[in-house]
Amino acid sequence: MTPLPRARRRRAAGWMVLPCLMLSACSGGEESSLAQDIDADASASERGGGIAYTVDLRGVADESLAGLLRSVASTERQIEQPPSTITVLRNRADTDVQTMLSALRSEGYYDGRVTQTVDESAQPVRVVFDVEPGPLYRFAPVDIELAPADSLFRPPAPAEIGLETGSPARSQPILDAESDLVRRAQAGGFALAQIGDRTAMVQRSTQEMDLTLRLDTGQPAKFGSVTFEGMTDVNEDFLQSRVTWQPGDPYDPEEVTEFRRKLLDTNLFTAVQIIPAETLTEQGELPFRIRVTERLHRSVGAGVRYRSDEGPGANVFWENRNLFGNGERFRVEVDGSPISQMVAGSYREPFFWREDQSLLLDAGLRNEDTDAYSSTSITVAGAIERELAENMFLTAGPRYRLASIEEKTGEEDDSYFNLLSFPVNFRWDTSDDLFDPTRGGRLDIMTQPYASLTDNAAFWRNQASYARYYQISSSPWFVLAGRVMAGTIDGADVENVPADERYYAGGGGSIRGYAFQAVGPQDDGDPEGGLSLLTGSLELRNRFTDTIGGALFVDGGTAYSDSMFQGGDEPRFGAGFGVRYITPIGPLRADLAFPVNGRDNDDAFQFYVSLGQAF
Repeated sequence: MTPLPRARRRRAAGWMVLPCLMLSACSGGEESSLAQDIDADASASERGGGIAYTVDLRGVADESLAGLLRSVASTERQIEQPPSTITVLRNRADTDVQTMLSALRSEGYYDGRVTQTVDESAQPVRVVFDVEPGPLYRFAPVDIELAPADSLFRPPAPAEIGLETGSPARSQPILDAESDLVRRAQAGGFALAQIGDRTAMVQRSTQEMDLTLRLDTGQPAKFGSVTFEGMTDVNEDFLQSRVTWQPGDPYDPEEVTEFRRKLLDTNLFTAVQIIPAETLTEQGELPFRIRVTERLHRSVGAGVRYRSDEGPGANVFWENRNLFGNGERFRVEVDGSPISQMVAGSYREPFFWREDQSLLLDAGLRNEDTDAYSSTSITVAGAIERELAENMFLTAGPRYRLASIEEKTGEEDDSYFNLLSFPVNFRWDTSDDLFDPTRGGRLDIMTQPYASLTDNAAFWRNQASYARYYQISSSPWFVLAGRVMAGTIDGADVENVPADERYYAGGGGSIRGYAFQAVGPQDDGDPEGGLSLLTGSLELRNRFTDTIGGALFVDGGTAYSDSMFQGGDEPRFGAGFGVRYITPIGPLRADLAFPVNGRDNDDAFQFYVSLGQAF
């Protein structure tokens, strides 16, 4: 946002420090004695001694006004720091008289009177402030003057900026109105607009304030050149290409604010400061200096998890978020557990051909050994990601996969799949936190046609999920979270679909309380996988303290033999509870889940530990 003009800042500061200046007004003869009393007061406070006293405020019926007067009174604020002498206490009270008078005037009471008495005979000593607020002054019709007089800026009516005729003549609305005038002028293209000297005259005969505000708009501005400072690894050419205006374009402060946000959204900087010049060029252009502070671009991370149906797991990654100096992100990740091992690399190039578009490249090697199949596969993919709106993305591109799969059911022969697919994914995330959301929702829709490069086999895989979060109350802290997921595979029988592309249910990311892939079609107790899936979860989350929370949850659903949500196992339900330890990067989750309508071969419970909420 464009900084407040210097003259405006000086006047605002002057208004705010006036009471402070009044506090410091003492006669020369009293200065030495007062300083000695203050020193003695500080020494007594350090020793824990001093004169105990109470403070009474009389004559103010308005509770909000009384609260203001008490808040500015040093006798009230320092009551736990008793003075060492009566002289210091009286000095405190005398100072508060002037402070309270300033506070009354700031609220529109310009005829107010304040007196103080210190009753030394009372135990504790009693300080009494008698206040006569007097009449409340109100604004007469307010004038707004422009400089130059022929400025093209059209000021708003005073009522539009909070200075309605007849409203209380308080000081804060005047300061707010001046700020509003500057913002409006800048929004109208007058980049160097600043407030001039105001005139405020109190008319005691009518109990009104005559107020004139002055706005120096200057000339309409155009965007000028941009220079960058503070880069170490980020290329300046890359930053210059991100500037959203051209020299000579009409000045718009909203565009400056949006540009700053976009620079921060690159995750390349910890701070971005946009500094406009103090004067326009001869061409009427406003140059800008942009000072950036780069964040660390390389990072290493690791995580661990445990699931009783899968065993322990770990994840390690290395990432560079500025590979070639233009915000490119390269990431290498290794993930392993007793049933799955994976190594993958990904590359993301932002602003690919367009401001709102990125290029994505991925490659990975995965090995899985589950109760349903054993699989070894290599995958390479490329895609274009387009930002359709804020937090709304569409991603599409080719994907190639070569896999060797051995099913644990049937004849258990190895099968080789040479698959080309073209996934299209739509994501819309309005949640407020990646790991611990409390409001908003997440919609994810994927459609993915497959074609075999070794035969004429083809099928179409579709999946959609939606999660929603509601914060029921903040004290006590409760969040209700729900998720539904559905998927279908069309165009092929189940035996012609690779086993690791079929749908399975059960496990920590699906239906808690059942083993991984254990819910759905089975062959002699072994998971077979299905052509459709329907699951849902409901979770009530609570915070007991700032760092400890809990959850109650129920999950349900199943995978079906055909693509129309029919056949196979009946829907299964699991329920349980968990604890959450809140960390700076998200909650550490531990869940204990039980099958509600389990089968004889289902375990009595399942246990899960990982970082982040279940969904």
